Amino acid sequence: MIEGLHAALGFLLGLAALLVLGQGPESIILGLLIAAIICAGIDIRRLGAPFRADTGSFQRQEVHQLLDYAWPLVAAQATEIIMQNGDRFLLGSLSGTEALGIFAVAYSLVERRRR
Repeated sequence: MIEGLHAALGFLLGLAALLVLGQGPESIILGLLIAAIICAGIDIRRLGAPFRADTGSFQRQEVHQLLDYAWPLVAAQATEIIMQNGDRFLLGSLSGTEALGIFAVAYSLVERRRR
């Protein structure tokens, strides 16, 4: 739900920023950044829950189980991000920002469709 909200808010806020700030990548990035801050704000209480005193004692065994489960997922995602951004930097340096924008939009659409 949060990811869908972020996509919709990012689109709308990006359009609003385009109208206010003018055309440019900065406007779209600003819209997505504001949307990300809003979406993170929705879960701010849950993000801090492990650090509150009223949640009980810290369970070391549970943290180890979570880390054992999560590290392969984090490694796979980090590898994907490095490869994706490497492609974008290479394409941006070779062809310019217009080709990079087309590539980024197409890649994002395919990636969202795949999920």
